[in-house]
Amino acid sequence: MKATNIREILGLVLLLLLCLCRNVYAAKKVSDSADAVSYFTLGNLTASEGGRWSAVSKLYGRELDSLLVFDSRQKEIPVLKLRGFSTAVSFLNNHYLFVTGTGKAMLIDLTTQRRKEFNQLKQAGVLKDQKTFFILGSDKVLSVYDYDGVLLNHYSGINRVVTDKVKILIGISEVKTIGQPSDSKSDASSLTTVITDFSGKLPVELYRKDSKVERIQLTERQSYLMMTEKDRVKSEIQLLFIDVKTRERKSFFVGDSGSFLKLDVNELENGTSLWIDVWRKEVPGRTVPEIWYGNDGDLKAKRNGYITVHDYYLWKKKDHTPLKIGDRQFPIFASLQRTDQVLAFNPRVNFNYRTRVPLPTLYVYDVKHKISKAIFNHALETIAAGDGSSVISYNSEKDTWFFYDFDTDESIAIGGKQLKKPVYDSIFKNIFFESNEGFWKYDIRKRQLSVVKGTEGLRSSVLSSDQSSLNTEYHIYSRNLRRDQSLILSVRDENNQTAYGLYKNGRYTALLADTPNRISEIRLTKDQKMIYTIEENYNLPPRLFCSDSGSKKKDVIFAGNTADLDAKNIRQDIIRFSNSQDISLRGLLYYPVNYDATQKYPMIVHIYQIRSTDSNLYHHRGDDVGFDLRALLKKGYFVYLPDIVYGNKGAGRSALDCVDSALNALNAHPNINWKKLGLTGHSMGGYETNFIATQSNRFAAFISGSAHSDLIRNYFSYNYNTNIPQIWRIETGQYEMGVSFAEDKQRYFTNSPIHYVDQVKAPILLWTGKKDENVQWDQTMEFYMGLKRFDKKVIALFYESGDHTFYETPENNKDITFRSMEWWDYFLRDQKEVQWISKQMKKDAL
Repeated sequence: MKATNIREILGLVLLLLLCLCRNVYAAKKVSDSADAVSYFTLGNLTASEGGRWSAVSKLYGRELDSLLVFDSRQKEIPVLKLRGFSTAVSFLNNHYLFVTGTGKAMLIDLTTQRRKEFNQLKQAGVLKDQKTFFILGSDKVLSVYDYDGVLLNHYSGINRVVTDKVKILIGISEVKTIGQPSDSKSDASSLTTVITDFSGKLPVELYRKDSKVERIQLTERQSYLMMTEKDRVKSEIQLLFIDVKTRERKSFFVGDSGSFLKLDVNELENGTSLWIDVWRKEVPGRTVPEIWYGNDGDLKAKRNGYITVHDYYLWKKKDHTPLKIGDRQFPIFASLQRTDQVLAFNPRVNFNYRTRVPLPTLYVYDVKHKISKAIFNHALETIAAGDGSSVISYNSEKDTWFFYDFDTDESIAIGGKQLKKPVYDSIFKNIFFESNEGFWKYDIRKRQLSVVKGTEGLRSSVLSSDQSSLNTEYHIYSRNLRRDQSLILSVRDENNQTAYGLYKNGRYTALLADTPNRISEIRLTKDQKMIYTIEENYNLPPRLFCSDSGSKKKDVIFAGNTADLDAKNIRQDIIRFSNSQDISLRGLLYYPVNYDATQKYPMIVHIYQIRSTDSNLYHHRGDDVGFDLRALLKKGYFVYLPDIVYGNKGAGRSALDCVDSALNALNAHPNINWKKLGLTGHSMGGYETNFIATQSNRFAAFISGSAHSDLIRNYFSYNYNTNIPQIWRIETGQYEMGVSFAEDKQRYFTNSPIHYVDQVKAPILLWTGKKDENVQWDQTMEFYMGLKRFDKKVIALFYESGDHTFYETPENNKDITFRSMEWWDYFLRDQKEVQWISKQMKKDAL
């Protein structure tokens, strides 16, 4: 046989082998992907007012699959299963269900299963107080039905509707100007906007004008219909407010449409006045080159290309025109839910970005007399009482909440940093605080702070409160309970044992018995006698439960993913350890599926700050980026999730200390193969992994995703995702360095992985998305270059379309998750036939 023929045959054989390898690789990925499909969770819990009916959505990853409806008298099996109807779910009367999906809706009698379908929709919804629902079709016909599905009214020519989903239904129409030929092809200037209120028995026209309505909506408390319209001649923006009850109209011009950005409106004193914040942009003259000043406190404007300025107006109902509020000293104002005084501050004076947002000195500004008084310093979060009687603010320098009373002009320190998320009661006599050390009440009249009996030492959180934004950028809100709203609490102990209770008349009463399960959603019936919950645990797929208030008895309405047969066999140990600072921490150790006490197994350590709070979290395939705990357990790995806290050593060295302590706590475990340990993390966990890789010889391989490698470069960088410098993130944010670079250069240097890149002793896989603006992808490139320079075993994966989390590109997540599994198998299970890894690891493979 000729040599050329031999070469041809060998070439064909190699080609066939290559195709076979690709097919096997693809088949494995398809199999892995198909396996992930069998894992689903539950969400979007809804319950009927009487408690007989409930509904949940099946979720595969981030995708909605179907809606399941249950009858409490017929447990376990859904009485109804619907696909494509999970966007809004409403139970009507005692036995009707109204559901909407994209372009469709359906009314279902749950007792007879009779259905009324609506297709080709633009909008649909329920008016709770009216006991009606509406359908707006693509044919521009608005139809209103009662809860039984009987047509009450229909109106034609409606382009869209605005509703509060309670009792207000307003239609917007665009009609040809009188005399305009119906076949006219002239531009939008020939259209007249008509706004009609369909809330009552008869429609009432609210507005008709030959102008372009840019935006229309109800104010937050639904007292006014608010719109912005563009004058066709002057190109100015006019604000128009229509009182929903009296139909009274008010309007005024706010300036050129080219500079208008948006507006925020707050109702004051039960809707008798309006606080209006108009956002405008000012475009500075362009310079060549760009000029960046050291005293510039608004670097976001450089990215945006314009400076945001605010015009503030106070409009009292009795006044014909609004009062413009302005003062050279204060560029920013915020409502205090009063008409005589507002908050005033200058947030950008010498702002050096040590914190994410400025921590300004807040002043009370007298609107009439134009005088001010400083009441709060270093304000991180500020909450105003809904009736304007008082305001509280957190001083970040003193770690203390301060209370200011308008009547007494008195400022008082309340308590420390353990107090979180304050909420006023419905009559503004008490302020409640969440904390990790119980639920706290501040009695305003007595000026007394006390912990609510029965919650001592427990992590508490409020489930029910109303929040209005007064200035989101600077964390200024109004937060209180409604008069018809009960104060429902969630409390947890250090072992994640959870209970729910009701606070009423100074007492805490248990509603739901303590459970070791994680409760992801909870719904109470109107009389609070029945409680529906979605609960899960590390060995329990999410389930739907129903229980009577105050009872320990709990019925399973839906057992969830019963196909996940491995879940109940998952074993978890909670490992307690302390770091070198004697801080008590915990780690979650998961055992391999089919664990055999006579065998040794490799172990993957997955890190990202605190992990022990997830001890009762149900893990499913694809629930984390680049990491699949369930698949690792199935393949025969231990998985260890230890806590990490930061201290004066800096983030990297603190992480190293905690991981070393966590591993030491497992030293006596006879079934861990200590020569086959892997360490991995993403984002902050990736940084921790990078640093530990430069310092530790305990691991056989590493995987690091979307991670920083150089703290100093990052500290002096600009984040194009948040449009602010990174200084705050390192100094006072997630990295908790606590000091500036100038104050402790050594701390910054010794916590930067890149400075020790030559010390990495084990193979490392790096990955990132090239569209990542949260952690710049070139930080991964930098670490890769350092490892390459010093002949370390490294492979870097750069995903062209990937962002920081890969949520928007699930194909990237599938790929990195699969490759991560191959990486671990290659180094920890000696499965060496992986071509893309062997090209780096085997000599002369390239």
